Amino acid sequence: MWALDELGGATVQQLADRLMTTHQNTSKHLATLYQTGLVARTREGTRMRYILADWTALWLVEQIAASALAQVEDQHRALVGEEQSEHRTA
Repeated sequence: MWALDELGGATVQQLADRLMTTHQNTSKHLATLYQTGLVARTREGTRMRYILADWTALWLVEQIAASALAQVEDQHRALVGEEQSEHRTA
């Protein structure tokens, strides 16, 4: 979804190249996103171009990612703090 947002829409092959995955894998994911209404598609000659249709879903993914990152950073600081205090007493 981030790649679609950054590219402003893309074909299956453009996304597969960007994400360094297979055409088939990308196509399957896009089909699922299309069926759920998160992306829309338009025909460009023999290809389909996909664009984000529901920006709310992208916002939710961004919020989840930010929350997970904050938790990892908090855990990292806690571990580093514990290690530093152990080294100081040793």
